[in-house]
Amino acid sequence: MNLPAKPLGFILLAVGLSFLTAGGLIIWGGINRWLAHGYLITANDKAGAGDPAGARSAARDALALMPSAPAALLAAADLSTPANADTLLAAMATAPPAQRAALAAAASLATGKVAEGGDTNASDTALLVAIAAKAAGPVTLSKDAPPHRAVLAAWAATRLAAGFAAKSSDDVFQAASMLLTLAPKHPQAAELLVITAGLAPSGISKAALISAIAAITDRDRCERLGIALLNLRPERNELRLLLPGVHDPATESANALARLVAIVKATPEKINEGAVIRCLQAGKNDLADELVAVAPATKQQTLTQLGDLVDGGGFATESAQISPPNIVAGQLSFHLSNANGALPTGKIAIRIGTTDLPAEAIRRLGTLITVPLKINGMQAVTVTYDGKPVYAANVSL
Repeated sequence: MNLPAKPLGFILLAVGLSFLTAGGLIIWGGINRWLAHGYLITANDKAGAGDPAGARSAARDALALMPSAPAALLAAADLSTPANADTLLAAMATAPPAQRAALAAAASLATGKVAEGGDTNASDTALLVAIAAKAAGPVTLSKDAPPHRAVLAAWAATRLAAGFAAKSSDDVFQAASMLLTLAPKHPQAAELLVITAGLAPSGISKAALISAIAAITDRDRCERLGIALLNLRPERNELRLLLPGVHDPATESANALARLVAIVKATPEKINEGAVIRCLQAGKNDLADELVAVAPATKQQTLTQLGDLVDGGGFATESAQISPPNIVAGQLSFHLSNANGALPTGKIAIRIGTTDLPAEAIRRLGTLITVPLKINGMQAVTVTYDGKPVYAANVSL
């Protein structure tokens, strides 16, 4: 299937910067190395925050100070340009053995195939072959050779497009889930959340889907994504929230929404979840109540519960719970919700070791919660929601 205008035209965030996660590439010493180290830390932070231009600029500053340092070469390399592969492969000649696999993997990403004369590890090689073939299916990796994050991300992005083309909802879901874990701050993270919520094997989480849709500002793109997802799972009517006629209520005037409610109230048997959700997302709970009041009795209980899912009130009857935490690229991520799929709107507190993370460090995107990690090793991690314990365990960060 050819997707119009590529609903998810992923341009990976400065892919070369991902190799910075392989610690220990350089033993820093001297003022130039110390300064270059600072630039690379800045580059890594900017890449993680979704600022590839700023990340590459900081990486070039590091490269100017340390032109032969593999970490600086990797961070500054534009892997969308095949010509950069020659520079990366040339650096392998003098690089220590532990660094050659990263340089070879980066060179291979630049050329779109396993680079000749490179020394990619077994897992990177398997992923690069799948990237070149634009294969939608899973790849078996070597347990003795973990892949580099940049190669894993590039493969997941390729698999996402291939999965849409092959109309394989399972492959699209798995690829989107991996990309969301690898890059939770990507500018298109909301679209990934729509995909994972809409194609989840266990069924659609309406709360997560509603939240993700509201975060997409480009309505044309939202529509194209909805069409693509419905082509994969046409039986999932909830995905029609992405289509024309289901506009972002945050951009609708109060008068227009009131007129819509008046029209819908005239035919109570047609009142559905979509109409109530639009009122709730617009903050017009009074209009939502009007619709529920005149809806058929068989629908009222279901419609009444929607408010609790959207505003977090559902936590009063079903306690909060989180998914197993993931640690990827200096970020700790997990989903926080309850058995009914309510959106967490209350206070989330996270302690790592003996440090309570500041509220501004806790990023929310629907039910997805992410925080940056400043310490490594085995640490006690505790999570509370509205003052109540949700999670406590020792986690290897």
